[in-house]
Amino acid sequence: MAINSQTKSKLKIGDKLYRYTGTSIMSYEVYGVVKRDVGTLYEIRCLDCRDHPDCEILIAESKDGYVFVDMINQDDQDIWHRTSDAYHRYERTKNLAVKNRKRWTIDYIKKQIRQSKDSIEKNEERVKELKTDIEALEEQL
Repeated sequence: MAINSQTKSKLKIGDKLYRYTGTSIMSYEVYGVVKRDVGTLYEIRCLDCRDHPDCEILIAESKDGYVFVDMINQDDQDIWHRTSDAYHRYERTKNLAVKNRKRWTIDYIKKQIRQSKDSIEKNEERVKELKTDIEALEEQL
């Protein structure tokens, strides 16, 4: 996947990012920029965490967009902020966040359909084998 056009300009303090969880859009704000030899890292704060202090997260830009690197605080909350693949990344717009999550959902459903079809084919083959076994047993009677 090519670098998303949304990530061509570097983030700066105060910029907003978004992730769609499948049920809601999570909002984040950049509060720090860390330059490293390997590239630039961004410190972001979750604006939607309500049951604990705001989560602070370290992200980086990858070929697929902005992705989770580590939790700065609230380590036990990483499940809410971690990015597992290109579809769960942090995006510059809410629209793009929702669109990418829906693409992930489509891919997930297609995978489930393929697995179901494979299972059906295997079961149909097994039924044929069992019928052949039964016919062979009937001939022995």
